[in-house]
This record gives sequence, C-alpha cells and structure tokens, in this order.
Amino acid sequence: MTRGVTLSFPYPGLPVDGEAVVLESGGAVLPVDVMRVGDRVRVGDRVRVGDRVRVGDRVRVGDEVRVGDGVRVRVGVFVGEGVRVAVSSMPAAGSRVGEEVRVSDGVRVGEGVRVGEGVRVGAGSSVAVGSSVGEGVRVGDGVRVGDGVRVGEGVRVGVGSSVAVGSSVGDGVRVGEGVRVGEGVRVGEGVRVGVGS
Repeated sequence: MTRGVTLSFPYPGLPVDGEAVVLESGGAVLPVDVMRVGDRVRVGDRVRVGDRVRVGDRVRVGDEVRVGDGVRVRVGVFVGEGVRVAVSSMPAAGSRVGEEVRVSDGVRVGEGVRVGEGVRVGAGSSVAVGSSVGEGVRVGDGVRVGDGVRVGEGVRVGVGSSVAVGSSVGDGVRVGEGVRVGEGVRVGEGVRVGVGS
C-alpha cells in the first residue's frame, strides 16, 4: 500500500461524491451505506467497496482491491493488491489473502487461513480454519477444504470436491470433479486424482 488511509466509522469530514465516500489521499471509493468499518483499518489506492460491507478492526486492504456487496471482512484480515472478493464472501479473522486473488460469490474463508498469490476460489466454496492454499491454485465451485489442510502451489481442485481435515495436497496435483480426499491423507506432488474417486 503506497498512500494508505486510516478509517474509522462514520468517516467524519470525508467528502461525499454521489453515492460514494471518496478518500482523496488514498484514492479509495466506499459507498455511503457501508454498514460498519472498524478501528485501525488501512485502505490502499483505487479500492472499490460494494454496498452493505462490514470491515472489522485492524484490516489492511491493498491497492486496486474490489470488494462486492454484502462482504464481511473480519478482524485482522490482510487483503493483498488486486484482490477481487465477490458478493457475500467472508474472509474470517486473522486470514491473509495474497495479491491478485479472485474469490467468487458465497465463499467462506475460515479463521487464520492463508491464501497465496493468484489463487481463484469458485462460488460457494469454503476453506476452513487454519488451512493454507498455495500460489496459483484453482478451486472449482462448491469445493470444501477442511480444517488444517495444506494445498500446494499450482493445484487444481474440481467442482464439488472435498479435502478433509488435516490432509495435504502436493504441488501441481490435479483433483477431478466430485473427488473426496479423506481425513489425514497426503497426496504427493503432481498426482492426478480422477473424477468421482
């Protein structure tokens, strides 16, 4: 963040331009009907935030981030540059979302989750507490990643698949649609797991 802005609700003295509050020093644009912004929030340049967004305390938002309607950004979340968070998605407390990440509608990101750069998470998916998702991962719609799961770099997880609690998926793995990776399973680098396994 180059020229970040510190905010606290209800934005005393900030200029209003149409339906948005314009933060001149940081170039961020926030809608007038943002429900709540916590203390010690830092927002980068060229940020756009949708309607009915809630932002917790100690949140950091990088440059050129887009946050959709109804999103809740929990306490202590870090959102890197160029991230897109779609409608009603919720990064939980203490999560870190790397640069150029795309989070689709209705995604749930659990507490303490780490999401690497360039990750794409499909609609209705969830990444549970304490999990980590490596750089360049693609997660299809409706995928469930359990607590404490480690997903390596460049992994592809097909629509409707799940990776159970405590499992790990190595770099470059391809998981087909509807696959269930069991609890505590370790999938080695480069492995291909077929549809419906």
